[in-house]
Amino acid sequence: MPVLCGVAKTEKSSLFFSRCLYLTDPWPIFAKNGTAMLVIEEQLDQIAHCPMCGKVVSYGRVDRRFCSVACKNRYHNRLRYIEKEKQKEVRHVMRVLHENREVLEKLIKLGMTSIDRLTLLHLGFNMCYFTSLQKIRNRWVYSCLDIQYELTPTRIKNLRYLWEGVGEETAAGELPTG
Repeated sequence: MPVLCGVAKTEKSSLFFSRCLYLTDPWPIFAKNGTAMLVIEEQLDQIAHCPMCGKVVSYGRVDRRFCSVACKNRYHNRLRYIEKEKQKEVRHVMRVLHENREVLEKLIKLGMTSIDRLTLLHLGFNMCYFTSLQKIRNRWVYSCLDIQYELTPTRIKNLRYLWEGVGEETAAGELPTG
């Protein structure tokens, strides 16, 4: 708690409740209930401010963080809301990734290794979502969970599962296509 070094009544103090003020004198003023109290300047950093509303917490325990129960509840409800929004975003991304994987898996099961981008978009594939991107021998290789593909301006090609072709590099050291 701040050390109070005196009490002074000023006409300006009634305008500023629950805030530290700097008037014309070098001492900051802490106003409460219309009475202004001078606070030692070095201890301004020890004055606790409510993280929700910014009011000065001037009473209670030394480690008190909130000015009221309402502010404490609002603060923690906001934290929970932010966490729920993050979880919603993660669920959305995972849903889109799984939908993309299902589209790619259907194509692999049909024996397709290449498909036009517009056709893929009509099937419900979202090009903005993928799990990794690597540059292998001047080609960009995308992954959607456990399926890899190369993206060209007009087509998706070399569609395959990640585990297919592992350890099967050709003599030239290139990845197998196909």
